[in-house]
Amino acid sequence: MAVIIVLCSIILAAGLLFYFLIGPLEKSEPEIVTLKEPIRMIGVSTRTGMKTIFKDAANLGQKYRQVKDQGLIQNKKVPWGFVAISKNFQGMESWDYLMGDVVNTLEHVPAGLESFEIPARTYAVFRI
Repeated sequence: MAVIIVLCSIILAAGLLFYFLIGPLEKSEPEIVTLKEPIRMIGVSTRTGMKTIFKDAANLGQKYRQVKDQGLIQNKKVPWGFVAISKNFQGMESWDYLMGDVVNTLEHVPAGLESFEIPARTYAVFRI
């Protein structure tokens, strides 16, 4: 019983945090977008899961800030863009979470950083 109460409290706290930071969710139809060229990113990553995502995202944000402050990411796209990507899911148990800058090329990825490319395709975009 105590576990259920704790889980409900965590879910409620996360929902309130989302509401105060993002605002209320409005039901909307997805926007269909076709990328004419891939979106390339260079940044930092971590393996996370449902139990640790809040702590891991905060730590990854700090790591990203350090990389930005050191000027390690070159060839940033203009206007500047930031992406956060979740990939390589193992159910809801774990996945890779990446944060980084949109760049023009992936030719020079600094040691210790990750790269990822979102292919030029048609996607459904859900705005929040």
